[in-house]
Amino acid sequence: MDPSEPPPPAAPRTDPADPSRSPLIPVLIPPVITGIAILVVLGVARIYEQLPIQAPACGLRVTTGIPCVACGGTRSMMALAHGRFTEALAFNPLLFLGVVLAVLWLLFTLVRVFVFRQVEPRPRRLPIGAIVTGVVLLFLANWVYLWVALPE
Repeated sequence: MDPSEPPPPAAPRTDPADPSRSPLIPVLIPPVITGIAILVVLGVARIYEQLPIQAPACGLRVTTGIPCVACGGTRSMMALAHGRFTEALAFNPLLFLGVVLAVLWLLFTLVRVFVFRQVEPRPRRLPIGAIVTGVVLLFLANWVYLWVALPE
């Protein structure tokens, strides 16, 4: 290296508390949008009975007597919006679990970013086969539950 050459520029140091730090936004966008969507759905569910138009009955259940995997979802969200958690769980356990997990995801992300200042994505090697199998089993278990126990 020639002594007359200027040294190479140092990598810019970024403060995790700096709100203009670019990794902050990509980390927060998915859970925040999911949280907003849940709040909107809960808000609509809260006033659902006063709306001038209602969702039609489940076509599969009306035709065959067999509930679809989403049956009870509207009633579950209505119960959840009114704070009746056990009723919401009874109407559609998978939907209830999804809402709970989405809220936890948002809370853990906010804690990770604002308390622990961790904004860098953590690369993970997820076992996709196990995840797909687990999700399919959850949907099947929920469907069987709805078939057997969903209140009319």
